[in-house]
Amino acid sequence: MKRRIRRNVATRLGKKPPADIKEPQPKSYKLIYQAWGALMAITICLGVYFHSSAENRVVYNQTHNLQPLTSSETSNVVFTEPIELEGRRNLQVSVSAPVDNSWAWVGGDFINEESGMVEEFELPIEYYYGVEGGESWSEGDKTNDIYISSLPAGRYTLRLEFQWEHFSSPLPITVTVTQGIARTSQLVLAMLGISIIPIALFMNQKGWWDKL
Repeated sequence: MKRRIRRNVATRLGKKPPADIKEPQPKSYKLIYQAWGALMAITICLGVYFHSSAENRVVYNQTHNLQPLTSSETSNVVFTEPIELEGRRNLQVSVSAPVDNSWAWVGGDFINEESGMVEEFELPIEYYYGVEGGESWSEGDKTNDIYISSLPAGRYTLRLEFQWEHFSSPLPITVTVTQGIARTSQLVLAMLGISIIPIALFMNQKGWWDKL
């Protein structure tokens, strides 16, 4: 009651009343922030562990010296020797080619020799450059890669199909298959996922939601 009277007197005298003391942070907020900190620490530790223990085993690496094609509608198809894949290991397929203001395309199938299961993928390669308005520019890259979820353990034949823009000229394309790759993007997504609620609470405390 005394505090309210003081504020009224200060208002009548034309003085600005003292700012209210901020209320202590709710206990539930503190618990959420503490849980978030613990989860972040666990996630980072797991990320470091999986990156350090990643197998990164190259199961296929071959440069295919492709001979000229008869037309742009045809393609060059190659079947590889069987490769052995372990279970519960993701795959990274990487391709590279010396394309120069042109494109190339690689399609592939992992064919399980026992079950006949087929896992498809395709990878375009494009690299263009030039000068416009006195400034140089470039677009694309001479390499590309794709990640594939783990396949059942077993022997696989890799069917590769190639097409390229300058089909009347030969072109070397290198294909590399690596198993057991640790992906940094997965760690980043996990950290963002567990940070959504703490960030929302922080913005609410600062009153930023009202300004949006």
